[in-house]
Amino acid sequence: MKQLDFTNPQLQQWLESCPFQIRNVQQLFLEPKHQKEIELVVEIPVDQCAANLAHYGLTLGKKTKELEERYELLDKQYKKLIVAEVKEKNPVKLIQLEERSSAIYKQRRAIITELRAMIEAEKTGV
Repeated sequence: MKQLDFTNPQLQQWLESCPFQIRNVQQLFLEPKHQKEIELVVEIPVDQCAANLAHYGLTLGKKTKELEERYELLDKQYKKLIVAEVKEKNPVKLIQLEERSSAIYKQRRAIITELRAMIEAEKTGV
């Protein structure tokens, strides 16, 4: 804060307690006003930033709808493949069915993981 032409204990305390790296603090020199203005550049790691659904005009329900629909479709396909695996006697065809069901299972798990992350981000704001 050496480049500022003023001191302020509250601002100094806030800057020192900021949990993120402050890359730049610059005083704005505008026409004389009843207050001082500064501009901050703060670096926040992307992995600590949840999507702000309100910014996009979305609620959690709207955002998850597509994921939920994809999950339901994959779940139906997965269950059909499991039934086909149980009935299949040919080992070559069984291997092919198992590969397809395994791929669909992984897609389902990825959707569940994404949904859980979105719900947790909504709760915690991160």
